[in-house]
Amino acid sequence: MPLPTYATPLKRLADEIVAWNAAAGKFPGERAATLEELLNQEARVIEELKELIHAMAESDLIETLDAVCDIFVTASYYLALAKNTQVSIESCVLPPAEIETIQTQLAELAQQADNLPGRSVEQMLDNPFIVRSLEVSLALVRDLPVDFIGAQQAVNDNNASKYVASEAVAQESVAHYAAKREEVVAHASSYLGESVYVLKRTSDDKIMKPVGFISVELAPFIYAN
Repeated sequence: MPLPTYATPLKRLADEIVAWNAAAGKFPGERAATLEELLNQEARVIEELKELIHAMAESDLIETLDAVCDIFVTASYYLALAKNTQVSIESCVLPPAEIETIQTQLAELAQQADNLPGRSVEQMLDNPFIVRSLEVSLALVRDLPVDFIGAQQAVNDNNASKYVASEAVAQESVAHYAAKREEVVAHASSYLGESVYVLKRTSDDKIMKPVGFISVELAPFIYAN
């Protein structure tokens, strides 16, 4: 798929990720991101980067695809938080590269992640580590027998299914967690123009899964040999 054509759906998918976080009350909107928000998001990218390296070492194609999807979610959201107009999802889409080259680049990123210096919020807004992580992971899936666009859409849709339109399901979920001695509150919100309930655990503000939630399955997005 030509680069511009490939980049176009990625921008839409990245916008959905921002909308998901906005529905949860996590996206700062017009407010500038804090240093803590940027550092926490960078840590999530690093975690997923290490998952990708492990999956590739195990030659696990499904877990590799899953890790790249998670890197896209965390890194694209970092870019949205940073509001750096000099960097876009489209500019992070590079031609595919040989697997050996990708593995070398990932190893370099992992080493860099272990030695990141202390930085100011201004320095975090222009973060080449995040950009490079996204570039390398997107280059990787362009050379693998996978439907990354389809897989990422499935991941986005699965995350969206954590938000429920039914108040009855929301309250059933609250009761489910209460029985496990976890305090969860259903907050009314909206996602992509639809009214939804967001389930949040009061102890740490974590988004919780509703009853009946089904995890995403990425095997259908692996091309048969």
